[in-house]
Amino acid sequence: MTTTQTITLEQIIDRYAKPVAFVADKDEAPATEIGEFIDQLYAVSAALDLVRMDTDDVDAAATYLADARTSTGNEQQVLLAKAEQHLASAWDLLDEYAQMV
Repeated sequence: MTTTQTITLEQIIDRYAKPVAFVADKDEAPATEIGEFIDQLYAVSAALDLVRMDTDDVDAAATYLADARTSTGNEQQVLLAKAEQHLASAWDLLDEYAQMV
């Protein structure tokens, strides 16, 4: 029998808030709640777009997180897992952007 690890909104925020806040606005504090984190992801998407970097993973993560905060149970876990995958895929872009500024 396989067990699936539960992902929470808080874990995603804890894992990604610092790099997301830096790219969103280097003077902005890391998000501590999901609405603020999603807003910062939209700002990250705009910043990446300005320098012609791919925004697909950041946009998808924001969408999945927005949907996850209003869902529960298995549906929420699927959405959070998808958001986590997209944020992990965007990690290198966030790092690359941070090194450019």
